[in-house]
Amino acid sequence: MYRGLTLRNQQPLHLNENAALGILQHLDKDELQTILDDDTKMMELINDNQQIKNYRLDKESMLASNKSLADYNLSKEPRLEQGKAQLAVVYEKGIEIQKEFDKNKQKLDYVGEQQSLGTTQAVLQVRVAFARFQFHQKRTQALFTLAGLFLAARKSRLG
Repeated sequence: MYRGLTLRNQQPLHLNENAALGILQHLDKDELQTILDDDTKMMELINDNQQIKNYRLDKESMLASNKSLADYNLSKEPRLEQGKAQLAVVYEKGIEIQKEFDKNKQKLDYVGEQQSLGTTQAVLQVRVAFARFQFHQKRTQALFTLAGLFLAARKSRLG
């Protein structure tokens, strides 16, 4: 058996050599020589073979099926093109959104940095104010202590 072409979604093409040779077995040497010498007779013999006829029918059927599939695919082309156009619009919108996001993120980062500096400044101002308060409190306490000592010393001199 000859295993040749494989047709899509089909079994490989099997040629039955015995069936093909069966036609030639009953011919004598002169008839065989005539077929060999005459290409037209050789082609007639080949074209009359049932396996070749079946192959050609299968080929015609597959070509028709292929044409039908191609027509179907072509009928879907407008939808495909529309989908491509929509994808391009969505892609461009995505790029715009990404740019806007990056811009807003930069603003947020800047505000965050400024807020951190402002917060640090406020904390430092509170600490300075507290340190001044403590200084004034201790100075006042020292003055009262000195005043008390002064009054106690004066009282002991006077009295």
